[in-house]
Amino acid sequence: MPPVSAFQAAYISIEVLIALVSVPGNVLVIWAVRVNQALRDATFCFIASLAVADVAVGALVIPLAILINIGPQTYFHTCLMVACPVLILTQSSILALLAIAVDRYLRVKIPLRYKTVVTPRRAAVAIAGCWILSLVVGLTPMFGWNNLGAVQRAWAANGSAGEPVIKCEFEKVISMEYMVYFNFFVWVLPPLLLMALVYLEVFYLIRKPSLLTYIAIFLTHGNSAMNPIVYAFRIQKFRVTFLKIWNDHFRCQPAPPVDEGPPEERPDD
Repeated sequence: MPPVSAFQAAYISIEVLIALVSVPGNVLVIWAVRVNQALRDATFCFIASLAVADVAVGALVIPLAILINIGPQTYFHTCLMVACPVLILTQSSILALLAIAVDRYLRVKIPLRYKTVVTPRRAAVAIAGCWILSLVVGLTPMFGWNNLGAVQRAWAANGSAGEPVIKCEFEKVISMEYMVYFNFFVWVLPPLLLMALVYLEVFYLIRKPSLLTYIAIFLTHGNSAMNPIVYAFRIQKFRVTFLKIWNDHFRCQPAPPVDEGPPEERPDD
């Protein structure tokens, strides 16, 4: 095992601290969903799936990342098996976050039909799909998209035989073409952009009053405009008094006194 530098020691300390905070907090989330029946709907299933991924990140990915950072001497495929779980669980966290974003969008977009559209069964299928897709993406280097060819050529050039022994580092076993063109541009960046768009739409739907709200406001305010026509203008006394006000104050032509008439007068039907 190579010696650990001061920078690596700081890095390891921070990673260990993150793991110590991440694991108990996410275990508590899973425990709460497990013991409380009220937390069994689709939304909390997605949150529990994210918590499972985050527990695995703290308990497995961080120790493996520390190991890769130290760079021990290992066989090529041993190092590759150490690197792939990092890819799998990182991808599962991203897809779980996307699933939660879509779930919240549907809850706001179709609140009346949400329970019938997003059922626990469909949520379970979506969660399983996210994990299967994460396994496929993360295990792709194990199926051949890796740096084995370049490492073998360098190993053979040194006159060595058998499986190459290397300093276990992420970039030595994982192809950068895979990381950039397949992993990042296909399975990391698009979900993150889609999440941003979904949350912008959720914010827009929450902030923007619906058309029905505007209609209700117009009807309420319009009622105030129609009340004089519906009630006052249908009563003859009001009509005569309005005419007197018009003549006295706007046309400057005094009108004869208004006949008060009997107090029981009703609106004309």
